[in-house]
Amino acid sequence: MLGVLPFLEGHVVMGNSAVSPYQQVIEKTKSLSFRSQMLAVNIEKKVAHGNRNETPNWAAQDSGFS
Repeated sequence: MLGVLPFLEGHVVMGNSAVSPYQQVIEKTKSLSFRSQMLAVNIEKKVAHGNRNETPNWAAQDSGFS
């Protein structure tokens, strides 16, 4: 964002520097490949662990509080 402060008029004029649509697409998709890869890895882990009927550590009953 660009701003101009004319001394004699006493007001601020603000303007946006235009960003090309091409640059907007580049900025919004910078990490898309990485995020997609991490999502695929997490899905594979869930599928692999979903085949076993194990209780997660955080859900197991603790026998230390009898």
